[in-house]
Amino acid sequence: MYNASPSERRRRKQKKIAMLIIVFSIVIVAVAGVGLWMSSQNNPTLDETTLCPLDRLPTAYWAIVIDVTDNYDAIQRVAIEKRFDAIKRGVPKHALLALYTITDEAEDGLKPVLGRCNPGTGEDVSKWTSNPALLQRRWEEDFEKPLRESLEKLLDGSSLRRSPIMETIKAINVASFEFRERDRHLILISDMIQHDEDYSHYYRTPDFEDFRKLPSYSKHMTNLSGWDVTILYAERDDVVSRKIQGRKHIRFWEKYFLAQGARIERVSKL
Repeated sequence: MYNASPSERRRRKQKKIAMLIIVFSIVIVAVAGVGLWMSSQNNPTLDETTLCPLDRLPTAYWAIVIDVTDNYDAIQRVAIEKRFDAIKRGVPKHALLALYTITDEAEDGLKPVLGRCNPGTGEDVSKWTSNPALLQRRWEEDFEKPLRESLEKLLDGSSLRRSPIMETIKAINVASFEFRERDRHLILISDMIQHDEDYSHYYRTPDFEDFRKLPSYSKHMTNLSGWDVTILYAERDDVVSRKIQGRKHIRFWEKYFLAQGARIERVSKL
């Protein structure tokens, strides 16, 4: 049986130690690389104005649509502000929240009043590697505040001659085409009383099967596949609106969205 000399055993031991050091170093570098990659995914470089990632699309697209073709009463305004605040806090990190309006010009749906990505509040970062207080301040000053101020201005609107809800939805869908592979949420704050030259709930009882037979049907439809829809239904107090609004009116809109491939998440009254 061969017995290694002391010097040979020493060399073998040193060789094993060297191999262990190399393996350990490789593991450390790999772990550090993964950590840096994960950090870049969670904390990408953001645009100074929109707060959206510069090197990729936002993680999701949330379109909030405020119908400003009629005024809201004081109680409805408070309800809208509270819902809007909850929505802002529910938007995922690095998702885009775009604020749109329904006015008498459907083309307004092609461009949001304001768009901001949620930069994160700092709740999900370590105080050892980041500055949670600074991130919270950025969320408040550059994300929450501009959106809140824009909403307040919109709620000071007045009655308009048209309410092209369907055309506005179609325009928003076209404007957000690049986000078709992302989660898309459409939140409508409206009385949902469609009123334009081609189709009006004031002149026709809202019946979707009847609507299908109209020549203007195809003009008002679009492919809403991939959209999750929430309707915050604003009830009006005038005699004419009360005759239109109600369960049958809501059912009309449910059929309208389902016919275009959208998913109805929720319909609730303000």
